[in-house]
Amino acid sequence: MKLRWKELLLAVLMAAGLWYIVAGSEKLESVVSVRVIYKGTPPGLVVLNGMVDKLEVRVRATPGILRTVTGREIPFAMDLAGLKPGENILPVEAGRLPFLDDVEVMDVNPPRIQLEVDTMASKTVPVAVDIQGDTAKGLVLQADVEPPQVELRGPSTRLAEVKTVRVPLNAEAETTLGLRTEKRSPVLPDGVESIPPQVDMTVEVDYSRKQVKVTRPVRVEETEGLGVFLRPAKVTISVALPESRVAQAATDPEIRAWVEPTSRAPGSYTLPVRVSVPDGAQLVKVEPEETVLTLEQAGPALR
Repeated sequence: MKLRWKELLLAVLMAAGLWYIVAGSEKLESVVSVRVIYKGTPPGLVVLNGMVDKLEVRVRATPGILRTVTGREIPFAMDLAGLKPGENILPVEAGRLPFLDDVEVMDVNPPRIQLEVDTMASKTVPVAVDIQGDTAKGLVLQADVEPPQVELRGPSTRLAEVKTVRVPLNAEAETTLGLRTEKRSPVLPDGVESIPPQVDMTVEVDYSRKQVKVTRPVRVEETEGLGVFLRPAKVTISVALPESRVAQAATDPEIRAWVEPTSRAPGSYTLPVRVSVPDGAQLVKVEPEETVLTLEQAGPALR
């Protein structure tokens, strides 16, 4: 007997509906990312290691339900109120994960979170400058910090190993002569903070000098037309020279000595010996520091 077209259409619709019901009730599996949020750490404790950012959770659900949980990150709060110093193992309970009852949790990776916990502590330690590398040839470098001590706060096991904190300074980069002060942060272990967080580091770059002695005649300024006699007529000058100028010290024209008469009237005058040295040099001593100048009305100048 031939089926009429209406009956055939009804049969097709019933078959499609049955397939949809069966297919829609079929459960599929997928892996969902769950972001872990930690809260409630007890006062005086700190977590050193073991915190994981996310869990990979394998779930099973119908396609419609599964679409609501895949493709996005789901937050999960992990309560740390029960932590104690030492090793803490916190199981990840499937029933506490933020999924609807229609979602079946098949597997959690990792299944537990293992945390290393320590107590917080504080201590005061000295601060030192850690000069790294070699200073450029011909230069010397000095550095200091203020304050000379800082307070450290952090995990007690890490603080126990700290005797001094250091501020690094690259000596090779310090080529500008002079004195400067700038803020610098000490190098600290992970999880440790410094109070204050920065110190004032003062850096001075100067020439590397060598002390030498040279002998120079004492010149007399502004005595034209007068007879001049000096006793003594020469002095010994001790001077700290940049190393680059030491070899020419004996003939260096920038190292000289002179006196300035206080009067042009004939007579004898005890005068201080004045000395000039090159830029970058430092006068140490002149011997003797005074000389006796005798001025005569006429006659050749005596030296």
